[in-house]
Amino acid sequence: MAPLELAALGVAEARERIGRGTLSPVALVEACLERIAALDATVQAWVHVDAKGALAAARLAEHAAVRGPLHGIPVAVKDIFDVAGLPTTAGAPPFAHRRPDEDAASVALLRAAGAIVLGKTHTTQFAYRDPAPTRNPWNLAHTPGGSSSGSAAAVAARMVPLALGSQTVPARLVAGPRRRLHPRGRRCGGRVRGADAEERRRRARRSAALGAGTRASASRLA
Repeated sequence: MAPLELAALGVAEARERIGRGTLSPVALVEACLERIAALDATVQAWVHVDAKGALAAARLAEHAAVRGPLHGIPVAVKDIFDVAGLPTTAGAPPFAHRRPDEDAASVALLRAAGAIVLGKTHTTQFAYRDPAPTRNPWNLAHTPGGSSSGSAAAVAARMVPLALGSQTVPARLVAGPRRRLHPRGRRCGGRVRGADAEERRRRARRSAALGAGTRASASRLA
């Protein structure tokens, strides 16, 4: 498959191909990195891309026994969650020097399920109202909303099949009096309708189900 086709795979499709041995985790990570290189200068979804670490993890996954339901799947992590060795800024530049030694519990669970951390994505400052620099990949003149701006944009732009986010305030930003920028509304780039919209919903449901299964399995093991 061409890199663009690989990057466009959903979590369930990618997992099935990796399980059958028809998709290499290395090829999938490389396709995501190529997509990031092509688009992120304008979309600005990523704070930090750990290309070296992700490729190393993908090479290990390629020759290892399946670890869990996300084996070999690249994942983006919102920049309020700690990833060992990567900076956590929470959208606030004064915190850019902080590099945790341990993964956040949610990140550790993703790794235990076999996921490969590709990097950190932009958040509104401290996951609150101050906007992130991220643009809506479907309309660069608009915002993807918040607070998980980068995670949403990275998945929508097919830079990564899965991303970790959170929601501490409603997914909207206020830009001036009486003007709301909402990820479901036209001011954020409009709605996608028809067969393409239904396909995206189907992929999102399957990916969400895999994520929920991972959390449930981890809870039973805890």
